[in-house]
This record gives sequence, structure tokens and C-alpha cells, in this order.
Amino acid sequence: MSKVSWNRVGQGTRMHPRPRSRGLRGRVRPVLAVVVAVFFILWLVLPYDSTIRLAFRFNWKRFQASWLSPSPSERWVYDRPRFPIDVGRDVVVIVKTGFGTRERVPAWLDALSAGNEFRDIMVIADSEGHIDYADEHHNEKLVVYDAVGHSLRLHLRAHGDHPRVKKYRQLAEALYKGEEALALDYSRTFGWELDAMKVCRPPPGAWRVDC
Repeated sequence: MSKVSWNRVGQGTRMHPRPRSRGLRGRVRPVLAVVVAVFFILWLVLPYDSTIRLAFRFNWKRFQASWLSPSPSERWVYDRPRFPIDVGRDVVVIVKTGFGTRERVPAWLDALSAGNEFRDIMVIADSEGHIDYADEHHNEKLVVYDAVGHSLRLHLRAHGDHPRVKKYRQLAEALYKGEEALALDYSRTFGWELDAMKVCRPPPGAWRVDC
């Protein structure tokens, strides 16, 4: 018998210590690690102008101004942006209207401040046409694009039997036959149902303002 075994004689069964509980700190660490990992993955994957990234930057700026600044203020709102935007060159205003409401577009544009710099205005509707409008940047008629017809040709070909598609065709047929009174009645009755099909893609690299 070895010396170590002899020393254990009479001491009974050796007790093994109980494993210690991980406690609150041990349970929080894995959750925190997952949250941080998800945050960095989203930060790398999401585009710079995504809603999540914009919300985080906005609230982080508010936190810095309110808690980390010696004199809290809202001046950060007026700081020069990291990536400045030329409103007249980089922003496209997309106005969504319909055959029965297109006469409201000039009034909406006139309601903008006199100092607005919007130059690119794109009007989409459920039929083609023109709108009389003139300002500092526009001295001709605004072109109205048939976004519903465009969507049907490119994206909704397999949905020709959908009730809304049938209603759009009723409106298009009335306009084709020159029955504007009937088309106006159609627009007032179910024109709002066609809004979901008014989809367009602005020029590459342009910011958009949907109205």
C-alpha cells in the first residue's frame, strides 16, 4: 500500500466539492455575447441608410448630447453631416396619385416652402398623363407615369385574375374609350385599392421622398 493510500485509511469516503452555481453573472454573459455578436453582424450587413442603423445613430447622438456632454443641448441636430446631401441633385420626390386625385398635385407642391430645392419630381398613378405645374425649376408639364401598368407588365403577370387587377383594367378601358366621367367614377370608387400596385424604382444612387 502506498503512503498516500495509507494516510487515507480511516478517513472514510472522500467528499467531492459541489459544483458552484454559475450565478446571475454566469447566465448573463452568454446572452450578452449573443447580443453583441448579432449587433455587429447587423451593423456589417445592413446598408448605411437602413432603419435600424439610422435609429441607433440617432439615439446614440441623443445619449451623447444628454449624458456625456458637459452642457446638454440639441445643437448636434444642426451639425454638418458626415455625408452631406444636395437636395436638388440627390433627392427624388415621388408623388403617388390617381386619375381622380391628380388635380391635387400642384396644390401639394405649392404648399412646400418657397425655398425648397426639389428639382426631380416623379408622379406615379394608375394611368398616364400630364399635370400643369410651373415653378423655379419646372416650366413644363409634369409627366404622370402609369405605375400600376408597369407593375403588371413586370411583376404581376401571374396575378391577372386578382380583383384589383380587374378593376385597374376597367379603369384603363374607360380611359381608352374616352369615357372620362366613367373613369372618374371608377377612381373615386376603388382608386385607393390600386395604391398597393403603384411601385417604382428611382434612379440609382438617389434618395427618395414618397408622398
